[in-house]
Amino acid sequence: MRDEDQPGDDHATEPQAAEAAGPGTGPGTGPETGPEAGDVTGEATAAADEGPRYGKPLLAAGLVALALLVGPGAWVGAGEIGRVSAARATGALTAIGADWARVEADGLRLSLLGAYPDAAAHGAALAALAGASPLSRIADDAARAAPSRGDPAADPAPRPAPILRQAQAGAPVLLAAAGDAATATTPIQEAAPAAPDPAPRATATAEAEAEPGPDGGAEATPPAPVPPQPGQAPAEPKSAAAAPAADFGSPLTLARSGDSLVAAGAAHPDLVAALRAALAAIDGAPELADATVPRRSPPDPERLALARAAIAAVAALGDARAELAPGVLSLSALAPSRDAADAATEVLRAAAPEGTTLLLDISAPPPALSPFRFGVSFGPSGPALLSCDMRSEAEGREVLAAFAELPGAETHGSGERLCRLGVGAPSQRWGEAAAAGVRALGALGAGRFEIIDAEARLVAAPSVGPGRFSRVARALAAELPPSFALHLTPPPPRAGPRMQGAEDPEDEGRAPRWLALRRDENGAVTLGGGAPDAASRAAVAAYARARFGAMAVDDAMSLAEAAPPPTWRRAALAGIDALRPLDRGALRYDGEAVRVEGASLRPAAAREADAALAPLRELGLSARSVVTVDLPALAARLPLPGRDCLISLAAEVAADPIGFAPGETSIEAGSGAVLDRLAAILTRCSGLVVEIGGHTDSQGRESTNQRLSQGRAGAVLNALHARGVPLSRMVAQGYGESRPIADNGDEAGRAANRRIEFSDAAMSAATLGEGGTGPETGPDREGGG
Repeated sequence: MRDEDQPGDDHATEPQAAEAAGPGTGPGTGPETGPEAGDVTGEATAAADEGPRYGKPLLAAGLVALALLVGPGAWVGAGEIGRVSAARATGALTAIGADWARVEADGLRLSLLGAYPDAAAHGAALAALAGASPLSRIADDAARAAPSRGDPAADPAPRPAPILRQAQAGAPVLLAAAGDAATATTPIQEAAPAAPDPAPRATATAEAEAEPGPDGGAEATPPAPVPPQPGQAPAEPKSAAAAPAADFGSPLTLARSGDSLVAAGAAHPDLVAALRAALAAIDGAPELADATVPRRSPPDPERLALARAAIAAVAALGDARAELAPGVLSLSALAPSRDAADAATEVLRAAAPEGTTLLLDISAPPPALSPFRFGVSFGPSGPALLSCDMRSEAEGREVLAAFAELPGAETHGSGERLCRLGVGAPSQRWGEAAAAGVRALGALGAGRFEIIDAEARLVAAPSVGPGRFSRVARALAAELPPSFALHLTPPPPRAGPRMQGAEDPEDEGRAPRWLALRRDENGAVTLGGGAPDAASRAAVAAYARARFGAMAVDDAMSLAEAAPPPTWRRAALAGIDALRPLDRGALRYDGEAVRVEGASLRPAAAREADAALAPLRELGLSARSVVTVDLPALAARLPLPGRDCLISLAAEVAADPIGFAPGETSIEAGSGAVLDRLAAILTRCSGLVVEIGGHTDSQGRESTNQRLSQGRAGAVLNALHARGVPLSRMVAQGYGESRPIADNGDEAGRAANRRIEFSDAAMSAATLGEGGTGPETGPDREGGG
């Protein structure tokens, strides 16, 4: 029994008690109480009545006191969270143009209110709220806006009663491609309306409106009764509980950072199981950490397919975050490569159901290009862009604009398809150097210009006069940025059959030179002379590029007007094979005899060149090869023992010291020649790691001198590495003023102490380990080191 006189109890009136008990309860209808009914509740109540009379008032007073202490702080904290969440959510809705929507916040609960115009706008608003406040619970309290009477899209005919069915929307809407930075402000596009059902059915065809459910999700309204068709029994009315509930809740979030992959938000267990199965099929994929809350309605097959594609993309892209909301999939990621970004985009496009909006922001680092190349040639057929590596699109446009000014570039230039963007350029002024070379080639009239890393080369065609080449070369040297080294290949002696209008008294009575091939010490090959026809010229040029490389061959041949010898093409192909084993050489063919002259470091090269000319002798031509083995150059390339290597390096820097700007670490331009010689020696030092030691005088602070010496040693190391010396063979060490070799009391001694020395890195490390003289610190002194 209940003690009605107990103080502090809340007493409900009889109607209120009956209403709280629900239908079928009230006075006279409740269950029997007392010992006869065997009611456990009655026994518990009786036991409670035997306790202290004032226990409940004291407990109530304690709860009130606790609420007075804790309640204001919690209330203030919840109010502040609500205000911040509402402000962020309102900003997100304003960014996507959802002026129909408004937000109400209650702590960590956000309610979406308003009348949405279409399903796409509705889904976009839910996705925006989830992105603006990922920790909040989203309650969808928005309703579908009723069409106006004047709206032509509204159906003027009476519509049958609505039921719930899967909407058939239009094709997926891709709002932002990979790498698009404007994803967050792109307006949501509306999907195409669904097509009507092909045949009438007993059920209705309109989409049901969703009303807010008690948990913040959307709860479907019960469908109206459908009039029976002729000959059909009336359908029994269905209750509202029979319709499935579309509980949106918070969107499903998939986030990966490093080796962790977390799923959060609302998700049905079937969806979580599908995500785990998709990860299990991927080699090396991380395990899924499930932080989701259960969702009542199971996912449809299309949502499952999209979720599988999303988690596969997140697992493949590395650092990524994806959110799945009704009708919207947003993904932001940093892909390891552009190919991976494109592959993820295609997978998501293929898996997205019709009507789904994709918000993709996938960026990828540019590829590393090594070596960094640029090359352009200019011949009788016009200019051609051979290679084009650029740091940015703006830089590429600058270079292509200079290329477009060359005569014939409108018909022969196809630079946009050849240029690649990447990192690895040796200078921030790479585009400036490339454009300067293109302009120089235009002034030259014919030839080739190329840059490989920091090495630029201008090659003149045989038709270019020496005077013009000298003027263009000087202008290009003045225009190139100082970080680039310019190599020049002047035009060879004029060769080729006399063309119409050519007048040279010295050629009277001489047989014309139908072919003149030349290979210089840098490997550049120039094709000169007069080809009998365009097909023969193209065939010979293609064969030369296949043998020597496309970048190394300059086609400077012209079309001859005289009758060609029948063996021209055979002689040209054999001459290319004869030049291939030589380090440098030239070939001449006058229609009756072929002569090859050159040099090589390999003794077998003479035999190989002569064997290449043997087929010409079978045709009745006179073929002769004169190949010299360059013994001094061969000796200069033989490996050096460690001691001889260090002696040679010391002799070079003693004869020609490396110069630096006063107080700076930059190497003076006049030291390029000695650096070239040092690099040639270092490439021959076998089994030796060389230490590049930087030293200063005692002028200035000791700490400043230490940093200066380290910077200068590092500058020398970088300069030698740019000339082909592997980094594994060198180390840089600054010693400051700690190792003088002369008296710092006079200028001559200080000049001797400012030096770069080469030593065995292993010996230097052993000396320092035994307590030898090394970089030391001490009192700072003013001055200049």
